[in-house]
Amino acid sequence: MLYYGLALGQIKYNNSNLNEIRDLLSNINPNYNGERSKEIKNLVNKYFTDNEWKEEYHNTFVEKKNFKESMELVKKMKEEQANKPLPTIGMTKEEVIESKWGKPKKINKTTNVYGVSEQWVYPNFKYLYFDDGILATIQE
Repeated sequence: MLYYGLALGQIKYNNSNLNEIRDLLSNINPNYNGERSKEIKNLVNKYFTDNEWKEEYHNTFVEKKNFKESMELVKKMKEEQANKPLPTIGMTKEEVIESKWGKPKKINKTTNVYGVSEQWVYPNFKYLYFDDGILATIQE
């Protein structure tokens, strides 16, 4: 009923926006048999054939479902990221990658007589320094 009402409003006040009207009507289930179902069907049939209506409704339903699933996945990933530890001195490279900072944007590697050191570069001028694979310095 909501999308029917919104579509009627679009038709009454802005009949030139055909795409917006079709978008609203595509949210109405073609199998709806409730209140004003005949009026709704008559209106929809001015913009869609029965087969187009079913296809548009299906596509709209799938898009909404995919969007909802994507948003739930993003929320879950943010929650998981929030629960990760911050990098701390003594962590291995693998532990740092699993921390809140994750993978660096760039790695600068230096090899000298004393061993191998790495500078991991992160956004916002954050740096981690490793000596022989162990986190030795954190610069924020």
